[in-house]
Amino acid sequence: VVEPEKGVESDKVVEPEKGVESDKVVEPEKGVDPAEQEPEGTSVGTSEVILMDTEKEDEQLEEEEEEGEGKEAARLSPEEQKRLTAQHIHDSIVRTVLPRLQAVLTKQSELPGHKLSKMQHVEEAEMLRVPVAIAMTKLLMSLPESTLHTHLPNLLMKVCHSLKNRSRDVRDVARETLVKMATILGSRYLQYVIKEMKELLTRGYQLHVLAFSLHSLLKGVSPVLKEGDLDSCMQLISMIVKEDLFGLPAEEREIGELVAKIPESKTPRSLNTYEIAAQFLSPHLLPDLLSVSKQVLEEKQNARVARVVEEVFRRVGQGIMRNSLFTAPALLVFVHGLVRESIPLLASNTGVTTTLVQSSAPPQRSNIYLIPPAPARGGHKPVSRGNMAAHIVTEFALHLFQMNLKHNKFDSSSEQHLGMLDPFVSLLSQSLSSQDIKVTSRAALCLVWVVRMPLPSLVTQIGSIATSLFDILRRYARAGAAVVGNNRELVVAAFKAMTVVVRDFPQYEVEEEELRHLLTFVEEDIMDYRRHSTAFPLLKAILGRKLIVKELYEVMQKVAQLSITSDSDGVRSQCRQAVLQFLLDYPLGKKLQTYLELYIKNLGYEEQSGRESVIEFLVIVFKKFPEKVLNRDASFFFVPLVSQLVNDESSSCRQMIAEAIKTLLPKVDTVRRSEIVSLIQLWFGHDKLLHKRLAAQSLGLLVEMEGKAFEKRLSTFLPSLLTCLDLYHGEEDGEGVIVEEGEGAGPTHHLDHLLFYSLLTLEKVASHCTLIKCPAHTEVMNRLWGRVHGLLLHPHTWVRLSASRLIGALFASYGMEEVVEAMCGKVGGVRSRKERGVVTEYILQESRTKVGDLCHVFCVHLNAAELQAELASQALKNLVFLARVLHRSQPKGIFPENVGHGDGAVQSVGGTSDEENGEEEEVVISTTTAVAKGGKPRDLLWLIQKMCRIATLEAGNHPKEPLKRLCVLKWIAAVSQDLGSEDIAPYLVHLLRPVHRELTDANKTAGEELHLLAQEVVEMMKEVCGKEIFSKAYAVVHQSVAATRERRRKAQAHQAVVDPVMSILRKRKKNQLKVVSKKRKILVQRRQARRWQKV
Repeated sequence: VVEPEKGVESDKVVEPEKGVESDKVVEPEKGVDPAEQEPEGTSVGTSEVILMDTEKEDEQLEEEEEEGEGKEAARLSPEEQKRLTAQHIHDSIVRTVLPRLQAVLTKQSELPGHKLSKMQHVEEAEMLRVPVAIAMTKLLMSLPESTLHTHLPNLLMKVCHSLKNRSRDVRDVARETLVKMATILGSRYLQYVIKEMKELLTRGYQLHVLAFSLHSLLKGVSPVLKEGDLDSCMQLISMIVKEDLFGLPAEEREIGELVAKIPESKTPRSLNTYEIAAQFLSPHLLPDLLSVSKQVLEEKQNARVARVVEEVFRRVGQGIMRNSLFTAPALLVFVHGLVRESIPLLASNTGVTTTLVQSSAPPQRSNIYLIPPAPARGGHKPVSRGNMAAHIVTEFALHLFQMNLKHNKFDSSSEQHLGMLDPFVSLLSQSLSSQDIKVTSRAALCLVWVVRMPLPSLVTQIGSIATSLFDILRRYARAGAAVVGNNRELVVAAFKAMTVVVRDFPQYEVEEEELRHLLTFVEEDIMDYRRHSTAFPLLKAILGRKLIVKELYEVMQKVAQLSITSDSDGVRSQCRQAVLQFLLDYPLGKKLQTYLELYIKNLGYEEQSGRESVIEFLVIVFKKFPEKVLNRDASFFFVPLVSQLVNDESSSCRQMIAEAIKTLLPKVDTVRRSEIVSLIQLWFGHDKLLHKRLAAQSLGLLVEMEGKAFEKRLSTFLPSLLTCLDLYHGEEDGEGVIVEEGEGAGPTHHLDHLLFYSLLTLEKVASHCTLIKCPAHTEVMNRLWGRVHGLLLHPHTWVRLSASRLIGALFASYGMEEVVEAMCGKVGGVRSRKERGVVTEYILQESRTKVGDLCHVFCVHLNAAELQAELASQALKNLVFLARVLHRSQPKGIFPENVGHGDGAVQSVGGTSDEENGEEEEVVISTTTAVAKGGKPRDLLWLIQKMCRIATLEAGNHPKEPLKRLCVLKWIAAVSQDLGSEDIAPYLVHLLRPVHRELTDANKTAGEELHLLAQEVVEMMKEVCGKEIFSKAYAVVHQSVAATRERRRKAQAHQAVVDPVMSILRKRKKNQLKVVSKKRKILVQRRQARRWQKV
């Protein structure tokens, strides 16, 4: 578009060059609307004839020109030939291509038929024709600028004219086309696009379409825009959005029926347009953009307009935050100018007061009339409190200032920024006295950031600022005040500002009266869960300045109680921090004991959250307090803590108490620790089980804290632990006591816990001290190992697990070779030791018998009805050790009965065994024999058979629970590795039975993990024994399983003949189980279907 010359109207179309007829712009007739005038070539018959004639003329002209150019080309230079070629291409495009594209773009079809059908066809044709303008725009951008200026106005007018179409689909296509055209043309031509839209869309629904299309246009081209590109469009944009927000379209938008007919009017997009405009405008034009809304607000002072203007300013602020041209100095100048202009208007007419007309009648007493006099008519007119626009503008400016402060846009180390920020102090101080709550809130929030900066004006203005903040808090921060709305925002902002003034401005001295008022506010707010966010920062600011008044102690007492009784984790945490800061920084003297007693007394608080809060506070106290104080009050802390350690029902609380005690004990000196040790000895000697348990738990914590230094106390406490373990056996010497499985259900709950904590303490002693092989304690330890051995089959799982871990520690201390030598009678000097009176270690006395008994006990652990993973893992480790011991204790070349060597092992498995006949030996712990009750020796074959039996029972009774079979397969893998290729052959068939069962389970009933483990075990066994031996053994196992199944099938068939009633009952029971299983599956499927429906 060519800039119009002076004196020439701007909408005049540039005349084309002479000789060019195809791109001539047809001027509309006078008195006829251009939108209604039918362009040339629109009729069906005439347009086709004209196009055909034009084509023939063009062909003749081209032929004549080609002949003339061919003759002249021989006489021209190469540069002139290129110029002529380019001119020829340009003329061809201008004369031929562009007219045809223009004809397609402007063509209108007339088809016979129903009116509605015709309209639909016209709309579809229009939707297809409008995008042709994109191709024409790209073509024009590649031509000279003069050609672009000639053809672009007509092209824009046609596309903008499509925005007037009644069809929504056509308007959408036209909008998309216009956005793409503007993107291709660039920001230079954006003002002409907007101008063309504004001139064509002038009335009715078109105004809604205009505002909507303007937003779509700016949003579409915003990725290619830069700051300052919208400067030339600012006036047009302001006029359009002003009309849309405050003119006739805003009134029409409130009519529901009209909104339903015009989709563009449902949501006003002009607010977003303001945001985009502010993002790409230059700073010097922003006041002009805001002046339109300010002018409207001054003319129409009503609530609806005020809300719209507030939203406009908010969107403009968001755009400014993304505008890179608004540097810190430019932004400060802009904000300062707005606030300085608006603050005088805020105070206008505020000093005007109404004067009451004094009545000549004497004043009458109010209590002598039963009925008050009737109010007089009329009265005084309300007094104006200033300009409405001033409040909104000031709030906008302060909000913009606050957002930039919050995002650290101003550098507090820059002298330029500080010099420009200094004048804001007086403006913010004046704004605190405003009658508008929003302005006051914004000013207070700005002060939160400004007070932290080293500004000279703060020294002189801080007094008036603090006074204003106190006035606000006195008026609005009272009990029962509003917790939402503008008043709440004002109170929160005032509290934040006051907190920063007290905390970050040490030059301000808080008077006692002011401090009492602040503590009153804090006390009220901490009791209201909705105002905790303002109370605690102010309280911490007061504590940080170490300000003291008498009321502070009462407030802190309530804060300490709230740290226990509050339901909120955050509130309890903030209360603990405040109390700890108070205890550490303030000289409390004897009052310190009062606060500590409060927490000690609440160790048994009824709510678990409160007890946890108390323990966390005590842990922090033990870490932060000086050792002198902790030494003085060591018993004061220790005794209640260990008492609660026994009495607390929550496991998490008990664990936290244990951590607190371990934090306290290192801070205590030797004298106080000796007193604690004396207390533990006293508790061990008490008759009550709870006291003994308390002593055992305390001793375990002491062992963890002292570590190896506890060895000096072994002679004192080992007999005490032995006494506790003797309570289960009922006698002082438990050596040789026989305990049948299932016995021991008589001990009470307290005795079970005493045994567990005694074993746990013994385990800690064994891990931290040199105890197991210490000659000085061999006699006591032998008795202790006897008690531990007897507790392996205790009914309580915890006791079993702790005893198993102790036996594992015993195995680890001695090693495999020492036990094997003891079993084989090769331990040198055992007899001489006895002669010299030296005591032999427990595991080396009657080792073969004890190894057999332990094998049986750990198999019982593994075969328990409710097996825990931790106990199963420990039993597996112990059984692996025992299996290795049994293997090494067996003489070379001598194998158990019924087990051949080499290939004979394959033929010797046809007989019966415990696995087939189902016989199970009686569970007996004996120290006098190494033979089972059935007469079988307790050797490696016996142990393998028991392990296989455990896997068989689980597969039959609980096929979907693979824990025991996983342990058995892992044990088989470990034993196979230990046996090696030389010794595995005699046991191979027995070891393969559980593995074969899992490999042949096609349904993988126990899960994928067990099946994969079985495959890994098989591969490992192949590598150990070789493929040939493995294949023979695997075939024997397979044949044996098949024979067993055939034998069972024949037995069932024989039973059907001999005892048909029993056979029928068995089949009926089997069918009932199938029905139950089917119902269970259907129920599970229904639950899953309901779950999917909810999702």
